[in-house]
Amino acid sequence: MTSDIGRKLGAMRKILIAMMVLATAAVTTAGSASAATTNAPTVTSIQPVTPDVDSAGCAAHSFCLWVNSGYSGTKFTVTFGTVSSDTWRPLGSGINDKASSLDSNRVFATGIAKNFPPSPPDVLCLQGGTRISDLRTLRWPDGTSVNDSISSFELSSSSSCTVP
Repeated sequence: MTSDIGRKLGAMRKILIAMMVLATAAVTTAGSASAATTNAPTVTSIQPVTPDVDSAGCAAHSFCLWVNSGYSGTKFTVTFGTVSSDTWRPLGSGINDKASSLDSNRVFATGIAKNFPPSPPDVLCLQGGTRISDLRTLRWPDGTSVNDSISSFELSSSSSCTVP
């Protein structure tokens, strides 16, 4: 039953991506004929295809954090397109300073920071596809463990993060 729901959600995501691509093509075509209206939507970026759900259980185009190592326990998920990209955001109280594993099932970069608002040096930019099952193995630039200390994130629309 759950696999049916997952399959249907995956199909719906693919349809939505296809609709966004077609809408972009329509706006581009209309714009080249000088027929586009001034309030036509603009698409800044569409992520290439990633797995619908990867082996850690993180949905496509999403950044996931778990309270336990090994991708277990309570999970926090944020998906590209549900929040403004290239904007640093605080983690909610349920996961703030509690994450012990992470998965960036995205093509674009994801920023994480020790504080919110983020402040150097304790900011890291993770490339798309980064998975870390035990955050005790990762260190902030100040040398402290990333485990149980992530307070903010950024979903980038490119392969780099914005530096606060």
